[in-house]
Amino acid sequence: MVDASAFLLKMDKNLLSIVQNSDEAIFIKDLSGKIVFANRAGEKLTGTAVHQLIGTTEDAIFGYHKTTSQQMDEIVVGQNRSVSAAAVCKTSHPPKPVQISKHPYPTMNGQIMGIVCIARPQTAVKENKKTAPLQPNHTHQNNNHHAIQPTPPTPPAPAAAQANAAALALNRQLLGLQAAIAAIAASLDLDHVIDTFSWELCELLDADECLIFDWNEQKQALSHMGHYRRNEIDPDNSIVTQLNKFLVTKQVLQERRPYQLTLDKVSSRMPEKQYMQQNKLNVLLFMPMAFQDKITGLVMVGKQTDNTPFTDQQISLALMLVNQASSSLANAQLYKQLTQVNEELRISNEELDAFAHSVAHDLKNPLGIIVGFSEILLRDYSANLPEEMQEMVQFIVNNTRKMHAIIDSLLTLASVRKEEVSSQPVEMLPIVLEAKVRLNNILEESGAKIEMPENFPIVWGHAPWLEEVWVNYISNAVKYGGRPPHITIGFEELNDGMVRFWVQDNGRGLSTEQQRKLFVPFTRLNQASVKGHGLGLSIVKRIVEKLGGEVGIESNLGEGSKFTFTLKKLLPGGNER
Repeated sequence: MVDASAFLLKMDKNLLSIVQNSDEAIFIKDLSGKIVFANRAGEKLTGTAVHQLIGTTEDAIFGYHKTTSQQMDEIVVGQNRSVSAAAVCKTSHPPKPVQISKHPYPTMNGQIMGIVCIARPQTAVKENKKTAPLQPNHTHQNNNHHAIQPTPPTPPAPAAAQANAAALALNRQLLGLQAAIAAIAASLDLDHVIDTFSWELCELLDADECLIFDWNEQKQALSHMGHYRRNEIDPDNSIVTQLNKFLVTKQVLQERRPYQLTLDKVSSRMPEKQYMQQNKLNVLLFMPMAFQDKITGLVMVGKQTDNTPFTDQQISLALMLVNQASSSLANAQLYKQLTQVNEELRISNEELDAFAHSVAHDLKNPLGIIVGFSEILLRDYSANLPEEMQEMVQFIVNNTRKMHAIIDSLLTLASVRKEEVSSQPVEMLPIVLEAKVRLNNILEESGAKIEMPENFPIVWGHAPWLEEVWVNYISNAVKYGGRPPHITIGFEELNDGMVRFWVQDNGRGLSTEQQRKLFVPFTRLNQASVKGHGLGLSIVKRIVEKLGGEVGIESNLGEGSKFTFTLKKLLPGGNER
C-alpha cells in the first residue's frame, strides 16, 4: 500500500478535517500517479472504499473523453497551474459523467509534491454536453497536445459552474493558508512574526484590518501587540481601553471561540457599535489565541469595503492560521526574553570583570608594601625579634603571598574573558618547563615527582594563557595528590584533529558529586589539609574554551584523578586540523 503519511503530515489537522468533510470528492495523487488520499465524498462518488482507493491510479477510476490523466498532470506539474476536463467515473454503478479539476499540491517551500483532484457529478448537463474539452487557465501552445487545446466549451450549467468556482476558491485559500503558515513559522523575530501574521490574515480573508492583542491573565487585561491596516492609519491609543470594555471580548476569551459582528445587526447599546462606526467597519471578527491550553491573546479582523460576513469556511481557515501564529508568537516572545536575559548577563559579566579588575589593582599596591616590609623584618631584624614575634611576621608574609596569588587569579580570570587573542602555533614543551619553574618552591616542599614526555606536538594556542593552564593543573595535582605527590604529564592525538593533554595525580580521587562542582569559580574541593581560593580550575576552563578546546576530568575514588584539556593540532602546511 502507498504510504500517505508524507502527505497527511503536511496538512494541518483542522485543514484535513475540512477536506475530509467536504461535499466535493477530493483525491490527492503523488508524482508517480498513485492516489494517496481520498475523502468520504470520493468514496461515495466512486462506490469504492477509501482503503481500496489508496494506492490505485486515476486511470483505474476515471476515463477522459478528449485527453488523458497524464497530459493533464504534465500541465499541472510542469506549468504549476490548474486544469479541468470532462470524464466518466468507471467504478460507479452506473458510470457517472463528472467534471474533474486538477491543482498543484505544494510543500511549505513551494515545491510541488502532488496533485489535488476534485471531481463533481455532471448531473445538470445533458449527455451530449458532457464531453467538454480540457480547460486550462492559459492557452497551451504545445502541438503535441492538440487534444487538450482550449476550444469554445459548452457553457456549463449554473450549478456546475458555481461548484467549480467554489472548489477553485477553496483550493486557492488552502494554498494561501499553507503559504501563510510557512511565512509565520519561518522567523523568531517577534515584530516580524506580528507583522507577517496580521498581513497574511488580511490577505487570507480579504479583510481591511487586523489587530493583535496580548492577554495578561494576572491583570485580566489586553495590550496592543501589533496590527495591519490597508488604509495605513494606526489605531487610536484608546483601542485597548475600548476593547477591554467590549462584551464580545470577554465572551470570546471565556468561551474560547470566535464571534462575528455585522454593523447592521449590532445593538446601538453595545460599545462595539461605536467602535465599528468610528473605524467604518461593516464586519468585525474576534478570535482567541491560545498556546498550550492557555489563552494568550485576541485577534480582531475587520472589513470596511465589503459588508458580507465571513463564511464558516473562512473562519475555520483563519482559526488554523491563528493557532499557528499563537505558537509562533509564544516562541518569538520566549526568544526575545532569552535574548534580553543573555544581553543582561553579558553586561553583568562585563561589569563584574571590570569590578574584579579594579579591586584587584587597588589591593595589589598596598599588599605589595605589606609583603615588602614583612620580608625586610624577617631578613634584617629577625635576630632582634622574639621567637613568637618572628612567627607572627612569617604568618603575615605567608598570607600576604596567598592574597597576592588570589589577586593575580582574579586579574587573569577577568582578562581572559575580556581579551581577544589570535591563536598561534605553540610548542608545548617550553611552556610546561616554564610552569615547573614557577612552581619550583611547592614542588620542592612537597617532594613531588613529575614524569613527562621529552617531546610534545605543536598545537594552536596562546602561550601566556597555556602557561596558566599548566600552572593550575600541576599545582592542583600537588595539593590533592598523594604524599609525596607523583604526577604524570602526557598527551594523545585524537581522531578529530585535536590533541588531549593531561595531568594525572596519585591522590584519593574524586566522587561524582565533587566532579560536578569542578571548574566553577570559587568552588574548592573539600579535602583535609588543603586550602585554596577555588579560582584555578575556572581560569583553566575559560582559557581552554576561548582557545576552541574543552576541559575534562577522569577520576575514581582511591585511584587518583586525571585532569585534561584539548587543543587543535597544527597540521602539515601550518593549517588547523
